[in-house]
Amino acid sequence: MNSKRSFAIVALATLLTLFVGVSAYAAAPVGSNPSVAFDLVATATKWQDIEANTATWYMIEYHEGTQLDIGLDGYSVGGVTFEVYTPQQLNMDKTEVASKAIGLGTFNKSEPEHDMTWTGEFLDSQTLYVMVKNVKVWTLPYRLSFRELIPCPPSDCPSPIVPVEAAPAPIAPPAIIPPTTTIFFVRDD
Repeated sequence: MNSKRSFAIVALATLLTLFVGVSAYAAAPVGSNPSVAFDLVATATKWQDIEANTATWYMIEYHEGTQLDIGLDGYSVGGVTFEVYTPQQLNMDKTEVASKAIGLGTFNKSEPEHDMTWTGEFLDSQTLYVMVKNVKVWTLPYRLSFRELIPCPPSDCPSPIVPVEAAPAPIAPPAIIPPTTTIFFVRDD
């Protein structure tokens, strides 16, 4: 009887350990690391708050042959930044960063509608990960947006400068012409 009780206690302890271990792993909050990143397509352009000294992760599918632009807005307060990572820059289970970011959000004078932007192109389709960080000691608002552009080959793209052909000089109607004057019109064909 004692061995049955010991076996039951050991089995219960093992199951409890497995359950607690699995539930602790499954309980990682969405956005807390790359393996549970928010979908950027679903959350783009929505204002959100980021807690002090924390990071929130997003993922987006990049398509080969396109240009990806990511913008971050934070009411120009500062303190919220973002970094872009490829799968190769994360550890095997995608729970933390293994190497330096491939891209950093920076101020861009040509896009003043965003506090920070990043633009990138890659040779193959892949999932990209964006880490938004709050380096301040208070909660800050932010929103991410993106656009994926399909660049066209130079031979197919319309030229930004459209040549304007010289228009023929307008012919002014003659003023009052005395009846003895002969007018000749010469055509240049």
